[in-house]
Amino acid sequence: MRICEVIADKKYKRILITIAEKQGAIDYWWSSDLEDGRQIFTMVVTDDTRQSLIDSLQVLFEEDKKAKILILPVDASIPRLHQKPQEKSYLNKLLKGLALISITFLWLYYHL
Repeated sequence: MRICEVIADKKYKRILITIAEKQGAIDYWWSSDLEDGRQIFTMVVTDDTRQSLIDSLQVLFEEDKKAKILILPVDASIPRLHQKPQEKSYLNKLLKGLALISITFLWLYYHL
């Protein structure tokens, strides 16, 4: 498991929530506004979903030089966070690919 922290402008909050839900984050939360108008959006992700989440975030923040993405290990948690078992089926991979495409379209919608 990993903690994925995204430090970005608060305008990204809705799309970050969508990414967290579509990419199967175990939990997520955000900080109050920082002095410069950014927020810290934190997600707990499994090792299986981490890479697809990072790929989605890289697409989203490709042009935003102020945004930061930090990936931190989780050594322990109380209460223990359970990873959802992942099927390695073709259908599951297909659905994740479709989620990435829909996130890309959301990004285009909000930026064009």
